Amino acid sequence: MKISIKSLSIILVLVAVFGIIYFLKFGNNTKLINKQDSILTSKEDKFSIKEFKTDDNNDGEEISFIKFKGVKTLNEIRANKDSVLEIISDFTLSRGEIDWGLVDSDYNVVNSINNESKESRKFKIEKNRTYFLRIYSKNAEGGKGKIKINSNDEVEVIHKETFWD
Repeated sequence: MKISIKSLSIILVLVAVFGIIYFLKFGNNTKLINKQDSILTSKEDKFSIKEFKTDDNNDGEEISFIKFKGVKTLNEIRANKDSVLEIISDFTLSRGEIDWGLVDSDYNVVNSINNESKESRKFKIEKNRTYFLRIYSKNAEGGKGKIKINSNDEVEVIHKETFWD
């Protein structure tokens, strides 16, 4: 079987185009993480949203939304040194990405959670101070799920009056 140079050139161009599209869409996840860290460290909540619902219960905070973009503080957490904090998140998104970040009172990122599936993350608190749990997305079209914070007695979790004030 002999392939002409013209046919081979067309195939190579198509492979290159699809490869570039794939890389731009899926292969460069560090862009979101670096962008997330810079947005998480901003002192203001800046977000837009089309629709939202939230419900606080013993199982955590259940959240559903349509078209969320930006950053919003979910909880204020007052913790003593050496206390342990566990954040459990479980979200299903129709499209896009949503991530969580824990920042200290100086808005330095302590840790961030990429929320691709159910995830549980434990943190040992290094200093007596206030921390903020923040949510970030640049393109979440719609989603629902819950987030729960477990802690020992040395941690006070303060829920905001309503999530999207």
